[in-house]
Amino acid sequence: MKIAVAQRNFHQGNIPHNTAIILSSIKEARKNKAELLIVAGYALTGYPLYDLTTYDSFVYQIHNSLQQIADACQDIAFLTATPYYSDEKQLHYGVAHCFQGNIEYLGETLYPNLQPDLKHLTVKAHAISMIIGDTSASFAAIEQLTTLGNTDLLIYLSATPFDYSLPTRRIDQLTLLTKQLNTPLLFVNHIGASTDLLFEGSSMAFSAEGSLVVSAGLFQEHMFYVDSSQLHSNSYESLLIDIPDKSTLIRDALVLGIQDFFYKSGFRQAVLGLSGGLDSAVTAVLAVEALGAENVLGVMMPSQFSTEHSLIDARQLALNLQIQTELIPIESQFHAVMNSLQYVFKNKEFGITEENIQARLRGLLLMAISNKSGHIVLNSSNKSEAAVGYGTLYGDMSGSLSVLGDVYKTEVYQLAELINREKDVIPVNIIQKPPSAELSPGQKDSDSLPAYKLLDALLFQFIEESKGSDELVKDGFDPELVKRIISLVNRSEFKRFQAPPVLKVSPRTLKTDRSMPQNSSFII
Repeated sequence: MKIAVAQRNFHQGNIPHNTAIILSSIKEARKNKAELLIVAGYALTGYPLYDLTTYDSFVYQIHNSLQQIADACQDIAFLTATPYYSDEKQLHYGVAHCFQGNIEYLGETLYPNLQPDLKHLTVKAHAISMIIGDTSASFAAIEQLTTLGNTDLLIYLSATPFDYSLPTRRIDQLTLLTKQLNTPLLFVNHIGASTDLLFEGSSMAFSAEGSLVVSAGLFQEHMFYVDSSQLHSNSYESLLIDIPDKSTLIRDALVLGIQDFFYKSGFRQAVLGLSGGLDSAVTAVLAVEALGAENVLGVMMPSQFSTEHSLIDARQLALNLQIQTELIPIESQFHAVMNSLQYVFKNKEFGITEENIQARLRGLLLMAISNKSGHIVLNSSNKSEAAVGYGTLYGDMSGSLSVLGDVYKTEVYQLAELINREKDVIPVNIIQKPPSAELSPGQKDSDSLPAYKLLDALLFQFIEESKGSDELVKDGFDPELVKRIISLVNRSEFKRFQAPPVLKVSPRTLKTDRSMPQNSSFII
């Protein structure tokens, strides 16, 4: 049986759009004489579903679109994972098999992707077993499957969000699974972004002996074809996949995330503050790669504490990127605000309040430009800052999308190095100068935080590896530093709760993968 695997960018909640993509893929597969078309799990609805399935109209529209697809499948079968109503109008998640005007639903799962869900069906006299599940959560259970009986083919319908560790790990896991079961395997995953969650694709076919036969690649739409009978042959040499380095994976994922956030939300243009610092520079580069220079506006908002070289660096960056800029000094606005507060702040020294006023003035200006022009504000705060609360609510934490919120500062430096590998897009001075928010005379990040290399190492073990204070001290971190940093992380939970959605690129984001109470007294 000739099988077509379509790795497509589906739109979350846009059933008519996704139906059109599937119908087009059916037409293409038919031209190439395929007998079966497979797409990722929940392709018709996009993924994740959130509470869309609580509305009857949404579930009925799924069924009506599947009927439209089934009517188009007179000589070719179609498989995907989907929500559906049982005869008793109970919502289930399972497999939809469409062929010759008929829809066959298989599955009794009440919740999607919590556990791997193994289904068996016959497609054109071929015995097929299907798994629906998130690879990151379900491999432990899948590996318990020692036999699939008389199955000719195992199909894995996935909807697994990207993180930079996943592409290599997934190939190893699927190779091991195929060898254990001695059954050919087709793995089909999404490509694209659903707000903060990114999907890199990596749809693949494996022979019964565990050889990787074909891959649809990373971060791109692609359709490939395999012959199920040939997958039982041991004649394949395993395809060697060159997985990009971590920084390249992050860069490609973030560019796709920005593109899809704008396209799927109906927006085209972005605005961001250009401070002359590293984070805003990297964010601007990624925005240009995603949207085009003509759709990115950089706003320079120097205060009386901004250095001249920061303004020069920001201008040079804008020139290198060929983006439009605006210069709006905030010193006069700052003095106006301070004058209005002089009686409230009487006899009180300059401090963090005055620093935050500057940040909030910049946020106000960016949002004003956004409201007037329709540009969407991109936030450029990094994960290190977000973790310890080194940011101002309604100021530099403003924005509709956090581009670097899951990227540690040391990783931002690595992105800058990657960007400048062929030519100096980001001025070298931006990369080399000591990081500073420039909100007070001579301010440096190092005045408030340890060196980022040390801070990020501690944060990674605390956040990604869930190590508590005792374990961190055993690993060699200074006890007082551990206590201070964990305290900062805990006290900043309320800020992250109000932050914009963060593009997920790591195994554990601060916003969606790490759910913590805002007012817990527990000391980790």
